[in-house]
Amino acid sequence: MSTNDLFHTLLRPAVLHILRAAGFNGAKPSVVDTLVDVTARYLTLVASRTAYNASSNHNDLTPDISDVRMALQDCGLLVPSMTAAEELWKEILRKPLEEYDDESGARAKEEKRRDTEDTADVTTFIDWIKGAQHMEIRRVAGVLKQAPLTVAEQLDAVEMEDYLSCTMIPDGEWMNPG
Repeated sequence: MSTNDLFHTLLRPAVLHILRAAGFNGAKPSVVDTLVDVTARYLTLVASRTAYNASSNHNDLTPDISDVRMALQDCGLLVPSMTAAEELWKEILRKPLEEYDDESGARAKEEKRRDTEDTADVTTFIDWIKGAQHMEIRRVAGVLKQAPLTVAEQLDAVEMEDYLSCTMIPDGEWMNPG
């Protein structure tokens, strides 16, 4: 088995969990293979763009958060609200922070407004990560830590469990056979 086949095999369950969390109960193997291939290519693109940005920005292959953010924008995951030219003109035309009164708190309010505006796309991404759809993806994947269930809730959970959840190995058991 080649390295590429191994990585595709390891990526397949993650894609299946995401599809299941999105509401798909079944798919043809060729469709799943295509989605796994597209996902692998997309992850490779994001990683290569991150490495490129790290190399271009600070001549180092160790990326920082700005390199990852730029890669996510390059790949279309984070969509900027304005073009580069619009941002440049907006920066040129807006009032400098030094002209705001520091004693009345106007400068601090303006700084906070500008920071919120600059990070709006990242905030939207974080909201999605913390949101219900991503929580369902984590639940299906078995990584969501839940509060202890009551006895009635445990019985309901067993009754509603599907085939894929029943075949999953609990954490740590795969390391200690028998």
